[in-house]
Amino acid sequence: MLARQKEANMARKCPKCGYERKATDSAPEWQCPACGVAYAKVSSSSHSSTESVSNHAAKRKEPETSSRRPISPPVKLLLVSFVCLVVGLLDISQGVNI
Repeated sequence: MLARQKEANMARKCPKCGYERKATDSAPEWQCPACGVAYAKVSSSSHSSTESVSNHAAKRKEPETSSRRPISPPVKLLLVSFVCLVVGLLDISQGVNI
């Protein structure tokens, strides 16, 4: 009986991510090797079918692959200060009063 239960655990499919255990997986029998969830803690009624797993994955928003990163506030402050300094130096050199 213990061998049958162990075999059933090894062929187990994760109700959260859909990963199917392999005999070579090193994670404990109670834990999914892919996502690390404890099988007993996942509600099998809400994630039991492969369809719900694929729907869940489809709903995840893909990160935008933009080559530009947002500028942090300290860098913005530094840039604005530099521009103000340059404008001030230009005004002084031309003798223009604002």
